[in-house]
Amino acid sequence: MSIQDLVDRGRAANLVHLEDQETLTQDEVLPAVPELVEEITRIRKRFDDKLQSRYATKAKAVSAAKGDTNPASYPIGFCKEICEELKDQLSRNIRIQELVSKGVVFRSVYIILYGRYFQNALQLGNLYFDAANDTVDPKKPFLEWMPINQLDYENLETWEQVIPVVESYLHCRVVPNHVFPLLAPLVPLLGIRSNRRIDLLFFQDNFFLKDLGDGMQRYLEWISSRKGAAARRLNRSDIAMLKSQFGSNDFDHFPFEFSTATVDDLVTQAQELVEISQQEDGEKILLKLSELSHQAVRLFKRKNLLSSRKQG
Repeated sequence: MSIQDLVDRGRAANLVHLEDQETLTQDEVLPAVPELVEEITRIRKRFDDKLQSRYATKAKAVSAAKGDTNPASYPIGFCKEICEELKDQLSRNIRIQELVSKGVVFRSVYIILYGRYFQNALQLGNLYFDAANDTVDPKKPFLEWMPINQLDYENLETWEQVIPVVESYLHCRVVPNHVFPLLAPLVPLLGIRSNRRIDLLFFQDNFFLKDLGDGMQRYLEWISSRKGAAARRLNRSDIAMLKSQFGSNDFDHFPFEFSTATVDDLVTQAQELVEISQQEDGEKILLKLSELSHQAVRLFKRKNLLSSRKQG
């Protein structure tokens, strides 16, 4: 997979009404909707049964902050898992394969819905399909579908746009990641949760990949602005606590260096990452960094580190 393939994947997460899909949507997709709704319903029911069985023994023991994914409250917070399963299963569906062979767009998308929360969904032609519509409010029907041009949504375009949704959706206060500079372009946010737990906020690969294709301009403009959330810092006691946990820079236990970076340091790091991505073996380095970033988020969360002040 080349860097361009990765960037294209990031850009493909945008939900876009396409003029060349209009005739295909009217002639091919809409007549297939009743059949597809039945199939989506079957897929969702099977997945519900599988996940509820998997988490049955775990759910009783889980105590989570607001905004956490909690097995006890399934399907709330399980949008990503449900949509990935749906995409995987539908990709094998003969009717979907026929539509794709005729030129119908079929892809996963990631959007801000109704200005309030993030949603994973599917685009099929010029139709929007969301089989996880109940993952914010379980009283809603699980399936919502409609023409894209009738949907109230935004694609992720700026950090100023994204951060208020992050804070509301995940019930946290966002602080820029100034303590793991190499990780910061991929995971630029720390979040202080409702139970004071500090997390590395990793919520989507595709926004980073899209930004990488544009020279990281979204991240660079945001972090350089020193305004709003970009101006925030962890307090001294929280930095000292993180230093005690990560300051030895033992890469066998955590894959990224701890260092209290300046804005200029973060800008330089992001620019270097863009340069690396353009090298001959850039995609290998980038894929490894992405793998390590997922690992770092999991390792950080397991430590259950608490802020000295409740900030979110």
